[in-house]
Amino acid sequence: MDLNLSRREREVWQLLIAGKSNKEIARHLGISPSSVKTYLHRLYRKLGVSSRVEAICLYFRVYYRVPVSGDGFVEEVA
Repeated sequence: MDLNLSRREREVWQLLIAGKSNKEIARHLGISPSSVKTYLHRLYRKLGVSSRVEAICLYFRVYYRVPVSGDGFVEEVA
């Protein structure tokens, strides 16, 4: 899946998946919290999602092929 993400957008996504807050992401990357919000908005637009949870679920669906329901819970696999 080619999402055409910038290096910084991929870094922000990885930290988001790790459960980091905007302030923690900013500190880790050496950027302002405002810049983190900008990267998140760009990331959400490119991913076609509107929240952190959706971005995280998409990551697991795409890269780990984990079935995730619309409410963000992992579906049982028989």
